[in-house]
Amino acid sequence: MKLDAIDDARLLAADDADGSAFAAFYRRHVDAVLGFLASEGVDATTAADVTAETFVAAVLARRRFDPKRGHARSWLLGIARHKLSDSRSRWVRDRRLQESLGMERIELSVDDVELYRSIYVEEQGTAMNALERLPERQQAAVRARVLRERSYDELSQELGMSEAAGRQNVSRGLAAIRRLLTIKGQA
Repeated sequence: MKLDAIDDARLLAADDADGSAFAAFYRRHVDAVLGFLASEGVDATTAADVTAETFVAAVLARRRFDPKRGHARSWLLGIARHKLSDSRSRWVRDRRLQESLGMERIELSVDDVELYRSIYVEEQGTAMNALERLPERQQAAVRARVLRERSYDELSQELGMSEAAGRQNVSRGLAAIRRLLTIKGQA
């Protein structure tokens, strides 16, 4: 059964070991959470943090969702509203602590932001380069499992291998990527 066709209440109640039902719920609603945060004037970094916190809270509370009390999107946006409030409270608390310690706020220059962006892009490219250096079957398995979020059952059907072979290819591929990135980091 296609998970995208299942209603939110059933996705949240699903008892799947691989998390694919919640992943479908996430894909369905992540733009709504980001849209809410954008409408609140939240910067991109904070929005990413609050979105992650929102979905962590949602996965932990998913069994308590009651469709009789409203729609899942409303429930999720309520969680986002609380997480945003928590984030703002932390920011105020941290700012007061910095001021009480006499610490000056460090403002990033445009050059600092560009340097960070270039480091980020380089690191992302490095990970993709490591992925491309894997043997074909490991590369396909890692792409299916990690990048396309396929379950091991879906991965094995898609790649024409047993589930055990799929798990083994993913495991070996990720271990090889870690080794390649560790070697690069030591260079």
